[in-house]
Amino acid sequence: MQIKQDHIVIVVLTLLLAGFIALVAASTGSHGGEDSFMHYLFARYVPQHPENLLSHWGKPLFTLFLTPFAQYGYTVAKVYNCIAGILAAWFTYKTAERLGLKTSVAAVVLLLFAPLFFLCINSALTEVTFALFLIAGIYLIVCDKYYAAAIILSFLPFARTEGFIILPVIAAYFIWQRKYIHILFLGSGLALYSIIGYFHYHDLFWVFTKNPYADQNGVYGKSSYFWHFADGYRDIIGDPQKWLFAIGFISFLISLNKTLKTGWANASETVKHWVLIISCSLAYFFAHSTVWYFGIQGSAGLIRVMAGILPLLALVCNRGLEAIYKRIPINANIRLAVMVTILFFVVEYPIKRYHPPIELGTEEQLIYRAGDWYKTTPYHNGEQKVYYFAPTVGIAFDIDPFDFSKRDYLNNAKESEGVAKGSIVVYDTHFGPQECKYPFEDINNDPNYVLLQKFQQSPERRRQGDMYEIYIYKRK
Repeated sequence: MQIKQDHIVIVVLTLLLAGFIALVAASTGSHGGEDSFMHYLFARYVPQHPENLLSHWGKPLFTLFLTPFAQYGYTVAKVYNCIAGILAAWFTYKTAERLGLKTSVAAVVLLLFAPLFFLCINSALTEVTFALFLIAGIYLIVCDKYYAAAIILSFLPFARTEGFIILPVIAAYFIWQRKYIHILFLGSGLALYSIIGYFHYHDLFWVFTKNPYADQNGVYGKSSYFWHFADGYRDIIGDPQKWLFAIGFISFLISLNKTLKTGWANASETVKHWVLIISCSLAYFFAHSTVWYFGIQGSAGLIRVMAGILPLLALVCNRGLEAIYKRIPINANIRLAVMVTILFFVVEYPIKRYHPPIELGTEEQLIYRAGDWYKTTPYHNGEQKVYYFAPTVGIAFDIDPFDFSKRDYLNNAKESEGVAKGSIVVYDTHFGPQECKYPFEDINNDPNYVLLQKFQQSPERRRQGDMYEIYIYKRK
């Protein structure tokens, strides 16, 4: 009996899933820091606060899928991203196969071991879910299943806001392909969530009016260099894949040039599909480059946002590998040896660069130390309101971050006269001065607060310039 290629890929993906889950279990930390912990908390407390399923910041679609996993702890929540990442790899492989790439199996490795994707899988971040829905939709388009593709892609904005960048590109492609009726289905997700959210926000247009990024211009500064994300290629696709990407992109341009000479009327469907893949990638890349350059829409210039289009970038890399594969002398063993060698370096790169498993960051370690102390004190009785900002505090101190009768934000403790007596304030030297605009001197010199305990990095870390500290105060 002949073993089908799909069956081999399924076995490989199953083994990789087991490997990623083992890696997640061995990692005390994860990529994304506080954002990853906060997304977990949104999902963890959905049973107590169902409105979390409509949070713009938390991302409604992502929170929905993460919720059942998050009920069993942060590690299990990260297992969801392992599963989503493996599914994204499957659709990337199937798309490469439909595009006629003989090396389509390599797409699995090119995606899962792209440095950024490798890291994001070990987190509770939204990018992997966005990548999954994006590549699933592209695959359905390549399979000429436009109705299904339109519905799947319509939910992109509820996995990440950048979906509103991708949808116009998809709509333009549908017009090009004369799929006019199908364009209406690109609004399916928006229509569904608008109606559901209306019963909570009493605003049919809440998706736009409740956008938390609309007035967040300049919060994290801006870039003086437009090609910030391009410069981050080592942490996005990695050094080995940059050459494959360059070859794949040049191959696409050559193919596009030939098509332009003969006219679009003679263009193959495969060429059109590649135009769609490249267009979505460029739209996403330039949108992020622009908002960070101008410091608008709450952009912080985080490289990890590029993980959302990594399946598309992996396809371009796969095209580059295909170009090399085709030009090797007709000898199956030599071709296989070259491909395996290239993929070996692709796999090796993120492992050598990041040295998994991932440990807790220095800030999170200190927060957990503070939490261990707090839970041994009489203050851990649920009677005092706790003011803090770092999301990890909610986990380490065992606090429901969405119950505002029991917690509040650190910046609301600035006016100490308005803080109830006995309340606890957890001040950290990262979020306090930056996000909360609350200088340490202000709280330390406030006569209404008494210092209960302080936590500092080890002397060695302090000598290395790591001055992160946590101070726990009580309102007199």
